[in-house]
Amino acid sequence: MKIKRTIRTQLLFSFLLISILLIGFLSIITINLMNTHFAKYVNDKYAETLAGYQQTVENAFNPQINEWYQQEVVAIGEQASINNVLMTIKDQDDQLIWSTETNQGSKGRHHMMQDHCAEAVARIDKHNPDYVETSLPLKLADKQIGTVTFGYYGALKYTESDLLFMSRMKRNLAFVVILALPLSLLLASLIARQISRPLITVNRLTKKVAQGDYSQQIELVTPITEISELIQSVNELTQRLGKQDALRKQMSTNIAHEIRTPLTTLQGNVEAMIDGIWDITPERLQTCHEEILRLTRLVTSIERISRLEEQQEPLIKGSFDLLKLSQQIADNFRAVVNEKELTLKIQGHSTFINADKDQLSQVLTNLLSNAIKFTSTKGAITLTITSQKNEATLIIRDNGIGMSTAETTLIFDRFYMVDPARNQSVDGQGIGLTIVKSIVDAHGGTISVESSPQSGTSFTIILPQH
Repeated sequence: MKIKRTIRTQLLFSFLLISILLIGFLSIITINLMNTHFAKYVNDKYAETLAGYQQTVENAFNPQINEWYQQEVVAIGEQASINNVLMTIKDQDDQLIWSTETNQGSKGRHHMMQDHCAEAVARIDKHNPDYVETSLPLKLADKQIGTVTFGYYGALKYTESDLLFMSRMKRNLAFVVILALPLSLLLASLIARQISRPLITVNRLTKKVAQGDYSQQIELVTPITEISELIQSVNELTQRLGKQDALRKQMSTNIAHEIRTPLTTLQGNVEAMIDGIWDITPERLQTCHEEILRLTRLVTSIERISRLEEQQEPLIKGSFDLLKLSQQIADNFRAVVNEKELTLKIQGHSTFINADKDQLSQVLTNLLSNAIKFTSTKGAITLTITSQKNEATLIIRDNGIGMSTAETTLIFDRFYMVDPARNQSVDGQGIGLTIVKSIVDAHGGTISVESSPQSGTSFTIILPQH
């Protein structure tokens, strides 16, 4: 079974591990580069020293008599031995001129130097794997006059100052590494906290949402784009779930109310006729039949909304003139319009669209019916049709009683009835606009509403023409 960790612990562990590996890798690379470059520096420096000995030996040759200044040669060799370098000089015929190992220099002031040569010979073991020999030609006026061979330990190229410098550099690097570890831990902790904090907040909110609490919102701001988008999405989801929950509760109440009314009427009429209180007459039977039809229409509308939302009701598309269809639908309401002394105006130009004509007829019928119902006597209704960029726009505007902003956000919800005070005089089931929106959505269009109390309402539908 895998051990579960919090996201903060996991992030902290991951960042710290990456930091340790990175610091270790960089430390190894730094040490190797430092050793390589410093070794090259020391080698170049030592090569210059040997080149200096070489030039000094060349200057100790007398070309006029074709001989070496023996005292100068001995002095050079003994000076080299002080620096732990064995030196052997041979002429162009490979004859030995002078060697640290066979030094027979003059006595007196060279006596101390002879001791240095003996000490160098005693210290240096030619069989040691660190022992190195370098032979350089001796030239004078581009003519080779001999060869000088230097023998030394490679490790001896590093002076005490060189070794001290390298030691200090490594100590400083170790100090930086030791200092970097707690800083990495602190930085990893801050980064882990910055990432995990909003995620923990999101987790807490989702748990509350799972328990049915939709009242909370995440106010936390984070610079991380993905987490910021996640917070925004969770907030939007919470709002939608809250609205859906409220709508579900309201819908349950509304459905019960819509069904209870005709059932109560039916029950009262049937019981009265059964008990003999009422005579069974065609009028009373017609009343019962109308209530049954009302229930049937309600159930049919609910089923249709479900089919439209699930795209199970196919669209029978064809090309037609939206302006002409609007005029035909408007003519169906002329009697009611004239009765209420309303002004109904259709304006715009011919706009052909490829859509389901019957379903859009229902959309226009519903919107015009609502506009007529909620517009007072001698009011005005305008239906405008335009087209632009392969889109047809239909606007139905009235100067009726209007709605509040809060109400306009809910009118497309199932069974939502605006302002119970005005619904008392208007029959309806609260699902007409839900069907309208479902039909518009099925056509790939959009519908929006603008309204304010006592200032009228405007519905705008935008549909693709093709």
